[in-house]
Amino acid sequence: MSSESYRVLLLALFCLSLVQGVSAQQRRLKSETFQNPTQRWREAASGRLKTTDTKPDAKALSELQRLHQPEGNWRGIPCPSSAELRSLVNAFLATPNPAFPGLGSTVPGTSVSWSAPHCGTFNYAAGLRNIENKQHLTPATPMGIASMTKPILAAITLKLNEAGAFGPDGLDTKVDQLLRQDQIVALTVGENPLQPRCPGITYLRNRDGIGYSFASFSCPDFSRISLRDLMRANHGMYDFVNEVLQTNTHNQYDDGLFFTLYQLLGFNPTMPASSKNGYDYLRTYGLKANNNATVGGNTVRDFESSFGNTGFQLLGVILETRTGKTLNELIWTIIVEPLGLDPITIYIDSEERQNLIADGYDIYTGEPLIEQTGVYPTVDLNGHTAVNTLSWGLGQPANVNLAGGAAGLIANPKSYRAFLHSFVNGGLLGPGGQSELDHSYVLIPEMSNDVVRTFNGFGLLKFELRGFPGLGGVDVYLHNGSLPGVLCQNAVVHTAGSTETVATGVICQNSNVNAYPDQFDLLLQFISTFVKTRTQA
Repeated sequence: MSSESYRVLLLALFCLSLVQGVSAQQRRLKSETFQNPTQRWREAASGRLKTTDTKPDAKALSELQRLHQPEGNWRGIPCPSSAELRSLVNAFLATPNPAFPGLGSTVPGTSVSWSAPHCGTFNYAAGLRNIENKQHLTPATPMGIASMTKPILAAITLKLNEAGAFGPDGLDTKVDQLLRQDQIVALTVGENPLQPRCPGITYLRNRDGIGYSFASFSCPDFSRISLRDLMRANHGMYDFVNEVLQTNTHNQYDDGLFFTLYQLLGFNPTMPASSKNGYDYLRTYGLKANNNATVGGNTVRDFESSFGNTGFQLLGVILETRTGKTLNELIWTIIVEPLGLDPITIYIDSEERQNLIADGYDIYTGEPLIEQTGVYPTVDLNGHTAVNTLSWGLGQPANVNLAGGAAGLIANPKSYRAFLHSFVNGGLLGPGGQSELDHSYVLIPEMSNDVVRTFNGFGLLKFELRGFPGLGGVDVYLHNGSLPGVLCQNAVVHTAGSTETVATGVICQNSNVNAYPDQFDLLLQFISTFVKTRTQA
């Protein structure tokens, strides 16, 4: 069959797949790069959870119990039992998605790591890291962590600031003093003076409304934006992944992700950068200033919806430019080696340590653009149609994770949990850096109420929960992660208004689109279990 005939066939399948009254733009494939934690906590406080009362599959539950055992030194009083914590994960993995009757779970594998005072550590992984070869997930398996990359970039910045790397103004140093002029030009107006990329007009997300509007944007003024603003995500720029559509209404990230399919369908997609560094990705997208945002402000319109994709991708470029070292070198010398962790690295090469890293999968059961075109290889997961995300973006991991400070890292949950504990509770930063972090949280009034108060700080959100059902009063620090084939939650839980730690934990799974049960609900189950056990002691 000729390429033109094949394209015609694909277009016919595409048209047949359209639901009556739904436009072609709405029928483009769905990817998952963002979950709103502020909304989830407010919904949970009102009793609105996404996980239904669907029961775990008994056979799948038995198989998980037979194949997987926890690791660590978890024991003591007041501590929930290791068996109880293990059962939460097993039930999660064995529960089928009710949207697909008769089929099984849509999550290949899940890995968790928790620690609590007087209890030790609980590490548990179950399910598969690779479906094609039936390879099992273990607590040591590195996994994509998506936006959980951001707190690590914040920690590196605070450590470098303690060493005086940014000069006398420290975190108040402006971005224009930390980048070369050629970088500033490439990231803003672009390198073609006859076709400047900003200012301009395109489809932009309404932060205090719904959807997108065709609106104007400006060039960022880096002389007004500080390191502090980048880490707090109130730097006045749009989230280059989630808040900007091209003038043809296409999302540039999704164009790159599904490039092969969209090209064959004749959509004229934008090719991904296919580079190995975060700077090239940011330069490909270009930076756009939000005319309605205030740099350093604290209203909902002042923050990136992702709380930092643009800020931390740009921060990664600054750290590499300022130090002359790669992000991997900085992560190793500032985070991994001092804390004695397993490797945490930027994932850019699918061949590197391929037999160790958990592959990510998205579920497209019933999607004709996947199941009937044959563009992407599929694999069966409990009766579902799954696609290994190494097929997306011309087969380059960096086309999925953007190779930089926004979402580029892989780590196993036990190493990330150890980092997060040291970052929030002390042990990684010096006194100056810890003070900066502790005082970085600013209240976002529109995202707060009497039960859930929302703050954003340096790479972390803080939720003050008061009278929260099942939890009472606690403070939760977190930054979740979401990419195609990747979904992670984390939390440092303190007793209300104090630095007393209840628990620190990380949950990661290697699927996202159509994944069920809802991972946030599993996080809430873990936190509730720890709080309840302490209360009853």
